[in-house]
Amino acid sequence: EARSFPLSALESTLDKSDKLSQKMIEELHESWTTNEKIKTRKLQTTDAQHLFNIFQTQKDLAEKNRKTVEEYLEHAMLADPSNSSLDHAWYTSAYQLKRLAGRVPKATMPELVQSLWNDDRLCIFNVYILFSDKDYETFRAGLFLWLQLCVLETKMSRLLRMGTELVLSSELGKDNSQIKDSIISALLETRTWTATDHPQW
Repeated sequence: EARSFPLSALESTLDKSDKLSQKMIEELHESWTTNEKIKTRKLQTTDAQHLFNIFQTQKDLAEKNRKTVEEYLEHAMLADPSNSSLDHAWYTSAYQLKRLAGRVPKATMPELVQSLWNDDRLCIFNVYILFSDKDYETFRAGLFLWLQLCVLETKMSRLLRMGTELVLSSELGKDNSQIKDSIISALLETRTWTATDHPQW
């Protein structure tokens, strides 16, 4: 049975205006809860190689999807607007000439992500996207998805490293209970971060 958080009494007496202390207590509470869950949770399989294979498959899938979204976004940066109008005809011609002359820089993914909170970044690489609300929202949705896939890929890479350690320790006949606890902790770990609310993170 999970024990109650030992600082609950302190948690209820904190000054509501002291945001830093509240945040620290919340993180301690979350860490305590996760640690208590680990004691009562067990991996569904104790086969180290099977776990490694699962983590490898999921990591490869996350990487494949991230690259697919990346290719889509890079292609979108070279596309013309889907609903160009006469109002933008003068700019379209000038922009095409600049592109033919190789004077339009190619955007990197970090630079594109910055456009989520700064539209001016898009103007450097392809202002066409701003001409169409549909293109703009689709492009932003792709960037949000890319960020989420990056986080997933990073998590699966971490789990894969743990899986590798588990396989090695099993082959050497060493105690691997600590590695299993770390895997359970990583699987139970949740984030309050959302790409749409805090893309800068």
